[in-house]
Amino acid sequence: MECKGLCQEYCGPVPVSKRERTRIQRAAGRKVIVDENAACPYLSEEGACTVYKLRPLMCRLWGIAEGIRCPHGCVPERPVSRQEALQMATELGIENSSLLAELRGDAIAGYEAKLRRRRG
Repeated sequence: MECKGLCQEYCGPVPVSKRERTRIQRAAGRKVIVDENAACPYLSEEGACTVYKLRPLMCRLWGIAEGIRCPHGCVPERPVSRQEALQMATELGIENSSLLAELRGDAIAGYEAKLRRRRG
């Protein structure tokens, strides 16, 4: 997918599994601080992901999965269905209920609500 690079405001916090959080924290050398209204602690000042190769499943699915389509119009060659996204989560052993709920529902609507709260 050709990305326009406009989604940084949607970065964070995202639901992650314990396994994902541990892997990212070890690689980054610091803990993830979870604040419901904060941006992702792994975004650089320029808005780039500093843990891109290790990013959580939700970040990997952003813009390409059903219910998590890019709000800026970037379109993948082949979208990932909800069923495929849930299968990926199962294969990765992800049991995080908030992540699974977002994969089953409309994650974009949830992130839009978070952005409205953050902007106050």
